Amino acid sequence: GFLDSVQHLRHAGIASDASRIASELDSADDLAPLIVDGLVQTMLATAARQERRRQHHAPAPPWLLLAQELVHARFRDRVSLSAIASAVGMSPSHLAREFRAHFGTTLGEYVRRLRVDWVADQLRRPLMTLSELAIAAGFSDQSHLTREFRRRLGVTPAEWRVRWFPRGR
Repeated sequence: GFLDSVQHLRHAGIASDASRIASELDSADDLAPLIVDGLVQTMLATAARQERRRQHHAPAPPWLLLAQELVHARFRDRVSLSAIASAVGMSPSHLAREFRAHFGTTLGEYVRRLRVDWVADQLRRPLMTLSELAIAAGFSDQSHLTREFRRRLGVTPAEWRVRWFPRGR
């Protein structure tokens, strides 16, 4: 039933997987179809899980969706739970609890995921050094970016750039 209708959702993990699929489609190696298939399966499973959460839980209240939009607008800045909570008229603890319940992750992890995804996309364009990208994305320094990038995507930003966007393409 899940695939019988159009589904609209915003999920940083699905966006990251979609970005990786776009990179794989540019790849000419024989493993690209296998990797794309795995990523599509992961995206479908994540979307199905989100839909199941929506069916079993009350829909996200408007103030929580506003908080999510604020996070998307400010993820590269120094984002504080208190400031977002204040902007949507909720307490920080209530925002944190509801955010995790509805989006399946903490607000901090959500911001880190958005930052890593942004850097991964920026690596397509060699306009900035890795240290400049780290600061622009909101990380404290290049080593912080590298740790988070490797934790989320399994490679360093430099390896990502070489693997997905080799020179001469």
